[in-house]
Amino acid sequence: TKAEETRERAEAIKKKNEEATLAALEAQTRKANDDEKKRVAAAAASAAPAAAAPAATVPPAVAGIGSTPAPTPSSTVTAVPKTTPAQTAALAPAVTNAINPGQAAPPNTPCDAAKVATSPLTGGRIQIAIDSPCRRGQAITMQYGGHDLIRKFDANGKVTLVLDLFMGKSQPASLSYADGQSEPVDTSSSDLGLVSKVAITWQSPVNLDLHAFENGATAGKPGHIWSGSASSAEAAKALATESGRGAGFMSTIGDSSQEGAKTEVYTFFHSPDQRAGVVAISLEFATRGATPSGEYCGSGAKAAIPYEAVSVTPRGTITRERGVIASAPCGTPLAQSSRFMRDAVPDLQIGQ
Repeated sequence: TKAEETRERAEAIKKKNEEATLAALEAQTRKANDDEKKRVAAAAASAAPAAAAPAATVPPAVAGIGSTPAPTPSSTVTAVPKTTPAQTAALAPAVTNAINPGQAAPPNTPCDAAKVATSPLTGGRIQIAIDSPCRRGQAITMQYGGHDLIRKFDANGKVTLVLDLFMGKSQPASLSYADGQSEPVDTSSSDLGLVSKVAITWQSPVNLDLHAFENGATAGKPGHIWSGSASSAEAAKALATESGRGAGFMSTIGDSSQEGAKTEVYTFFHSPDQRAGVVAISLEFATRGATPSGEYCGSGAKAAIPYEAVSVTPRGTITRERGVIASAPCGTPLAQSSRFMRDAVPDLQIGQ
C-alpha cells in the first residue's frame, strides 16, 4: 500500500543517515589519530622534554564531528548497536589518547593489586616500596596506631614510605588507596628488641622538635640529638657498641608541610654494658620561636598545640600521654624553660 511504501522509504532514509553519521565519525576519528601520531613523532624528533609536551586531548573535530551535524538522541541509540567490532576499534584510540600520562589518575580508575615490597631498616623501622602505575599522582595513606601518614604516588605510580614502629609491633599497620582498596603491612621483621623509642605526634600545621640529651649532654654539644643534629642509625649503633653506653638518633623528623599526622621519633640503641641511666627529653615549639608573634601567640589559631607523647621499650611496653602546649604572650621573649619544655615528654629511662 501507499502507507507501507512511505514507511519503508522513511526507514531507508533514516538508515542511510545513520550510516552517513557513523562514516563521518570514523573518518574524523582516523584523522584525529593520524594527527596525534604525527604530533608525537614530531615532538620526539625535536627531542623536546616529555614534561613540556602538551596534554593529549580529544581534538575539536572529534568532539564536534567537524562540519557534520551531531546525531540526534534517537539516531545515537539506534546506531550504537549496529557498530561493528572494527568500528569500535577505530573509535577506541580517540578515548585512550584523551588521557594524559602526566596527570594524576582519577580515584575511580580500575587498578590491579599494587606491588608492595617491605624490608627492615636498622632502628625499628620498615621500608615499604609500592608500585602501582594506575595510581600515579593519587594519595596513599599509611595507618598505624591510630595515626595517618598521607603521601602521594609519583608520576610513575611509585612511592616509598618508612614506617617507624614507635608504638611497637602490636599496633596494626595498613595501606589505604584513593580507590578504597586497602591492605595490611607486615611489621614482624624489625630489631625493636634492641631499641627504645620516644615519639610525639600532632595534627596542627606547625613544627615541633624533640630534643634528646644523652649521658648528661648539654645543648649544642655531642649527645644533644634533635632534627638539627639528627645523627643516623649506623652512627648511633656503632657508638653504642664502641663506648659501652647507649646512643640514639632521630629516626623520623616531622614538619608542618606534611599532610595528616606529623610525627617525630627519637630512637635509642641500648648497650648491654649500661645498666642504668636517663636520656633527658625536651619539647620545642619551633615555629613559635624565641619571641612568639602573630597566630602563634595569645589567642591566635596556632598558639596552643595539642600533641601526644608515646614511648616503647625493648620489652614492648608502651606508654602514651596527651598534652597541650600552652599559649604564650605575644612579643615577650620566652625563658629557656618555656621554649625547651622539660616536662612535656617523659624522659627515657635506661634499664627499665
